[in-house]
Amino acid sequence: MKRFQIARGLVALACLVAAIGLAGCDDNSLYDVPENISGTWSCTFTRAGEAALSETWSINQSGSTVSGSYTFKEESYTFSGTYVDGRLSAVDSDNWTLSLEFEKDDKGNGTIAGNSGDESYQVWNADLWR
Repeated sequence: MKRFQIARGLVALACLVAAIGLAGCDDNSLYDVPENISGTWSCTFTRAGEAALSETWSINQSGSTVSGSYTFKEESYTFSGTYVDGRLSAVDSDNWTLSLEFEKDDKGNGTIAGNSGDESYQVWNADLWR
């Protein structure tokens, strides 16, 4: 009988701990993203076999619409697209696809992908911060 009471007490304690843990959570706390990503961002582009590039981004946001510019290999490109739930999806002036996710602590990362002239399809990793 004692074992049953101890086991029942441990189950009750486990349920209480779980309930306290869940009470402090809401849907947004698990994945907080900045509401607005407008501004100047520093960026490092990396790709296997290539030297890392240190570049700058300028992002303008109005609602879910984004536009801006960035430098890549000393060339400037403009872009336009959307920013929804922490994800920027855009296409730049050279038809490259931009796919970035932003975090609440002013960091972002993702990829830019496309063809440059006669070169084959490329995917570069982009890490942004401000």
